[in-house]
Amino acid sequence: MKRFLIFTTIFSLIVIFIIPYAIGPLKYNLNGKEIILSILKSKKKKKKTKVLIIGDSVAQQLFNNQDYNDSIYSLCSNQTISFAGYYVLLKNFLQNNKPEEVVFLVSPFILSNNLDQIYTFQYFLKPFLKKEYYNEFSPIVWEQIKKQKLYYLSQIPIIEKSNITPKNEKTKEASGIISPINNEYMNKCIQLLKTKQISYSFVSVPVSETSKKSIEKMKAHKSNYNFKKTGMSQNEIDNFLNNIVFFPDTCFIDGTHFKNPNLYTRFVKF
Repeated sequence: MKRFLIFTTIFSLIVIFIIPYAIGPLKYNLNGKEIILSILKSKKKKKKTKVLIIGDSVAQQLFNNQDYNDSIYSLCSNQTISFAGYYVLLKNFLQNNKPEEVVFLVSPFILSNNLDQIYTFQYFLKPFLKKEYYNEFSPIVWEQIKKQKLYYLSQIPIIEKSNITPKNEKTKEASGIISPINNEYMNKCIQLLKTKQISYSFVSVPVSETSKKSIEKMKAHKSNYNFKKTGMSQNEIDNFLNNIVFFPDTCFIDGTHFKNPNLYTRFVKF
């Protein structure tokens, strides 16, 4: 009986701590593995990068972070990490590189993300709640982190390297108003780039024709959307909202993501 208990204990430790590291972060069907890849890529030193692209899951469709590794370098991943995550990726990259331009390629509809989504635990906490990034988190980010159930378990290997997540409540429908976290971290991104004297732009991914009314409302009432708190100039705000490309709903799987994304990359101008 004693031998059995010792064997069981050792086997459990192997399963919990050793196997996940042996498997590695990208060799199995992990939800959010594109985020882990972007983090790994953000730490690489590149000889020359003309355009660095950081963006959401539609941007990831158009400029896949597995394919764009040269003059156009993609750190696109997912909107769930918010601009807090985008800021970490940007800061990582700028520690070793100086691109000619940085493009934030995102949908206007994701700007309300305040790290309060049901996917926050899997997509933000697991890849970013590391000691090396603690100092990058402002009080409002920590506040949202601690609202996630069992957030302190996110770095246990068997949890971190799996799709195991606690059940968090689904958030309300996006209001369209820019969230406090995105306001703060869009501003941080802008200030960092200005300090480094690197040009940047905010570009919208193409959206469906059904979204036109919402975009027109956003344009008509843009002062209510707190764009100025992001640090964007009026010209930058206007360029972001006035140059959105619309495609028929039939081009999209779910109203947001493209059925055949390779057909639409050429329509993104920056």
